[in-house]
Amino acid sequence: MADRARARRPGLRGDGRRARGAGARGPGRVAAGLPAVAADRVPGARAQRRGERRAVRRHPRRQRPVPVQARARGGGRRGQRRRRPGRGARAPGRADGRLRGDRACRAAPLRLRWQAAGPVPFNRPISPRLRLDGERTAIRPFAARDLDDLLALRQANRAFLEPYESTRDARFFTAEGQSRELRLDREAWTTGQGYGFAILDTTGEVDRLIGRIAVANVVLGSWRNATIGYWVDEASGSRGHATEAVQLALRFCFEELGLHRVQAAVMPHNERSLRVVGKCGLRQEGVALGYLEINGRWEDHVIFAMTLEEWRARQS
Repeated sequence: MADRARARRPGLRGDGRRARGAGARGPGRVAAGLPAVAADRVPGARAQRRGERRAVRRHPRRQRPVPVQARARGGGRRGQRRRRPGRGARAPGRADGRLRGDRACRAAPLRLRWQAAGPVPFNRPISPRLRLDGERTAIRPFAARDLDDLLALRQANRAFLEPYESTRDARFFTAEGQSRELRLDREAWTTGQGYGFAILDTTGEVDRLIGRIAVANVVLGSWRNATIGYWVDEASGSRGHATEAVQLALRFCFEELGLHRVQAAVMPHNERSLRVVGKCGLRQEGVALGYLEINGRWEDHVIFAMTLEEWRARQS
């Protein structure tokens, strides 16, 4: 027993004691499945009192070492427990007053992937029924009731859009194919990876579906970027609908999603789309050679982008 005690690393509990919490502890480990609270506790660290280097613990889900703090002499196991607030002090808790204990952590609502902290607060789920309105144009998520109108629109614009899109097979232009597109849009909304919107002409007595705009390739974290793509019915073109739809989509990206940069890629000969991004204030960054496979060929694209700071400057 004495030899085993001498073999243990200084400042860490041995593995002979009974594990507590949601996961088993080993030497130098915090219980798996629990928050990283090693720095909030005061575990034994005899090494510090002896002038040796401080021992560290590594949380199983983190790579950074967390220093183990020294306890007072004679603290025993009591000193290893989490400190309690003094009389009159408020225990750490959530906004609704519930404590942040292990049980509360497991019962807390799931935070979606895009609900990260940042300069634009967005800590609420985005409703699939979110609609944004402009002067003559509105955008909203597609619904199942849009299938017939979307199919008719796709069939009517098949030749018009062919030079600007990836190769589509005949099945794409059927009810089954467009039903699949609507399903993929719903799944992307659910996972937060993309947001497809119907473009509506609101100048008549009833809204009319005239195109599609999508915020895709959404990545948060340190990048917080997305791409934007759109198309408008040929018969409804040159009336400002595409420009207004892009402006509404940018508003969604910066004010609802909390993104920092949005990018659009346009083929050099697509003059209509070049005018749209220019009117919306996107800045040209350069030309990407062989950027996308369009209609069976790898086409160059002009890259345009806007950052959150540029968006705010345009709104002021």
